[in-house]
Amino acid sequence: MGMTSIRSRVAVPVLLALVSIPGIVRSAPAPCPARRYVVTAGADRLAGGSGEPVVLALAENSIAVVGGCSPAKQRLRTKRHGTKLSLRWPSCGDLAGMRLRGALDESCQTMLGKVRARRAGAVQFAAVPSLCGDGIVDAGAGEECDGATCAGGEECGSCRCIGSEPGPANCVTTAVPIEGFNHVEIGSDLFFASNPPSSGNHYPVWAEFKSYTETVPRGFWVHDLEHGAVVLLHRPDAGSEVIDALRAAYDAIPLDPKCTHRRAVLTPDPLMPQPFAVVSWGFRMLCDAVDQQAILDFTALHRDDGRESLCAEGGFHP
Repeated sequence: MGMTSIRSRVAVPVLLALVSIPGIVRSAPAPCPARRYVVTAGADRLAGGSGEPVVLALAENSIAVVGGCSPAKQRLRTKRHGTKLSLRWPSCGDLAGMRLRGALDESCQTMLGKVRARRAGAVQFAAVPSLCGDGIVDAGAGEECDGATCAGGEECGSCRCIGSEPGPANCVTTAVPIEGFNHVEIGSDLFFASNPPSSGNHYPVWAEFKSYTETVPRGFWVHDLEHGAVVLLHRPDAGSEVIDALRAAYDAIPLDPKCTHRRAVLTPDPLMPQPFAVVSWGFRMLCDAVDQQAILDFTALHRDDGRESLCAEGGFHP
């Protein structure tokens, strides 16, 4: 057997092995999830003279322009270095033959490119995820305000307008003095001046931010309060209509803009004198009946009130 033939037989399996090694050949990343992006540069070109904020609403295999001219043609392609997008308009406002070409990076956090129009040249465009707190009211995302005062002098909280008048459930929010914040050994007896507590010494582990059917001991969920959570509580014997309404209110709480979850907990609490209550760090709301809107307003105003703002999930599992 010749030396050339031996080398060929060795080289082929080696090359095949190299191809199969992770990192040698990069595959295309997963497509970016459905999301809304606010255009921060080049918005005037895409708005078509409307002067409105422009949002690019990304969906599966498609993208829509909200607040400006709608493209007649669009194309999305997922490449190894991100998602490529191409949009075309026969006309947009006073411009004709407009075309956008850009890309989303692999993290799906930044969209960059250029917008060209016939006889108008090209302008750079950029877009970032639409978030509460970015100063732009994205009505399509359910925002009613974004930092500014609402009509009628209502307060803006978590991009929603918060009414000042109590609802039919007569919900009353009270500021409660902080009772402490030290960590104590898990299983230690805890004593709180207020019931239910809205602060105090607690265990070093906190509960996951979710809805529970089994009782989470107070030492865990008080720690959640310290991290900025809102906690919805009900006595186990509160009645199915109260518990069902409270769970529906919990499910209606929007995701925390800083986190990927609600930063809220719902748990039974047999130690309460009331059928149910809602608490945050230093605040408590009591109502005559479950008022979903009041709970959403309380969350908008008092979520992230804790001493240590944290989104990381806790380690307690009942």
